[in-house]
Amino acid sequence: MAVFEYRNVPLSKGFDRIPTDAETVDRAVARMLRKNDERRVYFAHPQPLYGTDQEKADIAAIERSLHGARVVNPGDLGDIKIRDMGFYLDMVQECDALVFVRLNGKILGGVGLEVEFAFNSGKEVYELDGGKLVRINAVPEYLDREDTVALLKELGFRK
Repeated sequence: MAVFEYRNVPLSKGFDRIPTDAETVDRAVARMLRKNDERRVYFAHPQPLYGTDQEKADIAAIERSLHGARVVNPGDLGDIKIRDMGFYLDMVQECDALVFVRLNGKILGGVGLEVEFAFNSGKEVYELDGGKLVRINAVPEYLDREDTVALLKELGFRK
């Protein structure tokens, strides 16, 4: 059941809008998107995986499976800090498909919102599991913000 809507797409969970200045958003968009990309695939994955060997292996697996697609990786933002979930959903909107991964068997809140938004927007959505892409046919359950924070604390990624 939809409790929230973003860009006319129903979502089962809401999120806070945290404004980011326009110059920062423009820099982030320029870093993530290129106008001449033929097919874009958004890689939804937990922030603790950003910049890791696991992230690199996952991106290589996506590129092998979806030949010719460019992976749009929020981890590439590096020093650009954007906390507004709407920005990431806007990036999903600009892509043709989405691939997601779990952390410790769970789909974290932000990743889950991206997955649900992509699915409800009619995009192709895949889970990367064991190096293989599996197309999903329904939005999987995902953690809310509080449970996401609790899991990250439990795993030692947050204090």
